[in-house]
Formats: sequence, structure tokens, C-alpha cells
Amino acid sequence: MGKYANPLVMDNGLNYVKDNSLWVCLCQGQPLDYAEATTLINNNGKLIAETGVLPTDFVLGNATPSGRKLVVPEKSGIEVNLSGTLDHIALVSGTDLLFVTNITNAQIVYNGNTVTIPAWEITIAAPV
Repeated sequence: MGKYANPLVMDNGLNYVKDNSLWVCLCQGQPLDYAEATTLINNNGKLIAETGVLPTDFVLGNATPSGRKLVVPEKSGIEVNLSGTLDHIALVSGTDLLFVTNITNAQIVYNGNTVTIPAWEITIAAPV
């Protein structure tokens, strides 16, 4: 018996992230909740820098080799609020931590400098 999921079904999870993300938070360490993702590291949070996003910034599409993906856009000129090591990215709404991933090439950043994060993807594989 075969398996199938309509892209509309698979997109609902990705659409929730797209439609509700307001901020990309660049963090030192993995934030475990909204407060950690949005509170600066000198106040016991994980936040080093942040930038806003809109639903229209994200792009839904087909993943390779199968499934669906949500492309989170490149953001440049993000001002660093506190020096530290950027090793996680979090997407947050106004009240919730929606998604966290690690940064494969963690980088040390300094207060007052700016950083660029390349576009990245959230993927949901097709049923197998």
C-alpha cells in the first residue's frame, strides 16, 4: 500500500512558521523557549542579534529529493547587540518560539558590528 501527502497538507506546518514568524533571533546557545530566544545574553537569555521578517519574505517550494521546503530569506546588515558566538537561529512569533536550528559555521561577533545570515531551509520530507 502506497503513502502520499498532498503538498497542501505538508505546507500547513510550514505555512504556520511562515505566517507567524516576526523575528529571526541569532543566539549563543540553543534557546529552549521564547524568553531565552528574545532576551539578551547579559540578561540570562541567548539573544545576540535579531531582525524582523514578514510572511512575504519566505518561499514555499518542492524539496529535493522529495517533500516540501520553506526558504528563510538571507538577511544582511543585522546589527550585533552583544559580543558572543552565533551558533543558533530561532524564528519567533510575538509570543512563541516557533523553530530553532544550529548554525553549521558558528562565528564570533562583536557588539556594534553587523552580520549577514544566508538563506536557509526548513524541510518536511514526503511520506515513505
